[in-house]
Amino acid sequence: MDENKTIYETQSKFDIRPLLLVVGLIVAEYIVLIALYAAFGINLGENREMSIYDSAFFLVSKIIPLLIAIIFTRKRFKECGKKVFSNIGKSLLVIVICFLVFYMFNLATSYYQTYMDKLFNIGEATNQEGIYAYFNASKTSANYIFLFFTIVIAAPLLEELTFRELIFSAFKKINWLVPLFVSALIFGLIHMAGFTLEELVYFPIYFLPGLCLGLIYHYSGNNFLITFSIHMLNNLIAFVSILYSIS
Repeated sequence: MDENKTIYETQSKFDIRPLLLVVGLIVAEYIVLIALYAAFGINLGENREMSIYDSAFFLVSKIIPLLIAIIFTRKRFKECGKKVFSNIGKSLLVIVICFLVFYMFNLATSYYQTYMDKLFNIGEATNQEGIYAYFNASKTSANYIFLFFTIVIAAPLLEELTFRELIFSAFKKINWLVPLFVSALIFGLIHMAGFTLEELVYFPIYFLPGLCLGLIYHYSGNNFLITFSIHMLNNLIAFVSILYSIS
């Protein structure tokens, strides 16, 4: 293969390289996190109290895979950025309309979560409990700044590059419904801490938003900056809501 070809240029219908990169980015995130805890000699026992270090490590574990993802998708960054800024008015309108649709998806999943909790008495989803734990680890401005950059910027961008851009590019010569469901499935699974009853019951609260973001990605002309903007706005609202609830 020509060395000048990018990860997106292939003659085959299915390109496994973007999927291998997805796996690599997921693994890299956990390796970075484990390495940081080991380097600082922090014990990861179940009864350990979290601190501001956890939020700082959380941010770094997102930034390093994100930088790797940006390097591999730099060509697409330019393409998507050019599309957005060439008609900024239309792009903003699309973002607002699609965000409202996405937000309705999230409202539906929140009602579903409330109903399931009442039915099975299983409490919050593990992923959400984890986020609250980071906020309660240290009620300082520095902690909230770390969490803002992680939750509102780094995590949404990394997830859109990983679960939309790379997965769709692997199947770009196959019917788009295939990567739509694959990306939503992986997006849902990656937000599950384990295959417990609680995680399985709450799987739709991550799968459905992943499906919605995949639809938006497809109908926006495969522009991950559109889905990133929507994902970022959604996480910003969640960030502010959590901050308000614990203050």
